Amino acid sequence: MPPWSDGTGNKPTNCAGCERAVGVNTSKVLTCAFNRTGFAFESGEHAVACRTVYHPECVRMGQPFTTRLRNDAGLHLPAALLDVPTFICEACTVRGILQRELTDTSRDRALLCLERARLIDMAHKWASGTHKQYQSRLRLIRRFEGDFGIPILRSKVPTAPPRDPSIPLMWVQQQYSLRPGRHRDESGKRLPMNFGRTHLPDRRPSMDFLLLPVHLPLPFASCSAFGR
Repeated sequence: MPPWSDGTGNKPTNCAGCERAVGVNTSKVLTCAFNRTGFAFESGEHAVACRTVYHPECVRMGQPFTTRLRNDAGLHLPAALLDVPTFICEACTVRGILQRELTDTSRDRALLCLERARLIDMAHKWASGTHKQYQSRLRLIRRFEGDFGIPILRSKVPTAPPRDPSIPLMWVQQQYSLRPGRHRDESGKRLPMNFGRTHLPDRRPSMDFLLLPVHLPLPFASCSAFGR
């Protein structure tokens, strides 16, 4: 940010999080649906290609989001979540809502952080065990597709990022969760409301998951923009 004439500045062969090369096994990375093509704004102007690819483990949150769960649980994608039918990075989702290119301002950076938090929380809607169970079944189907060349699970590629009003509404909820709560740490400092970052997973997922676009993140390991 601001974007280059031919992209956001990300390298298409490097993870947007850790900046290491993604390697030749692209089945283990998340590639944004608009990685090379971009998309059209309603004004008729064209959004530049985001060039976003991710190692799944690099999609995580930093300050001011916190957790008291072990191994920073709730601040990163579930480890079992590897097969995502349609991946849309946070930069494309935010640009789709704003209907413009991003600028290097604290407001736009804050929206990127809120979108990342929203997506990680949504990924934790299902219990870890549910993710493991479904991902193992998906691997079986993907292996059959590769062995016989028969497409089974085909997700529709969107022409533009989602613009549902529920997305900014969830940004509001994420921002509100950063307000100081009633509990304090050992030094007496009030903890943010999101400190627990506990999730109530829906243990009854359906195969509709395979047909819906899953919108996941971009380049900010830390969300320190809120302090600016």
